[in-house]
Amino acid sequence: LAGWVLLPESRLTAVLALMAATVQATRLARWHGWRGGSEPIVVALHAAYVFIPLGHGGIALAALGYAPENAALHGLTVGAIGGMMLAVMMRTTRGHTGKPVRGSWVSALASGTLFAAALLRPLAGFLPDQASVLYALAGIGWIVAFGLFAIEYGPMLAFARRTPLRDQSSCAPTRINM
Repeated sequence: LAGWVLLPESRLTAVLALMAATVQATRLARWHGWRGGSEPIVVALHAAYVFIPLGHGGIALAALGYAPENAALHGLTVGAIGGMMLAVMMRTTRGHTGKPVRGSWVSALASGTLFAAALLRPLAGFLPDQASVLYALAGIGWIVAFGLFAIEYGPMLAFARRTPLRDQSSCAPTRINM
């Protein structure tokens, strides 16, 4: 990433970015994410991580002049950062509100629309004639994804949890007799 900042059009940056993409893709493959296919939140976390090697690959292509630089940037920001943010918020909300840590069809739809946005936004750099439509679709995908999150998870966050995080009696001070 430092090479991308300091020498964005350098062959060295392309080589380093390609190495990073390979390492990150290998790391992701070792997690065996396909085993979590029945759990939407786990799938969303792994799908968000896919955008890290994709983003590094985009950096390599941009450094060699084969892709627009902002395509890699948007793949990383919308896909990796936005996707990870959404998945972690879903998992954390469920865990901290006493709900089962299992995503619903709404969670899956929210993640799917976010990842569609993450693919559409960088695509606009490759298709300048359709860029305005792709920007709009990507923006709508982002809004729908976080709107669905607000609809499903807002009530969980707004109301009292079912069970306490831990037994409150263990937090009471103990009296020491001397």
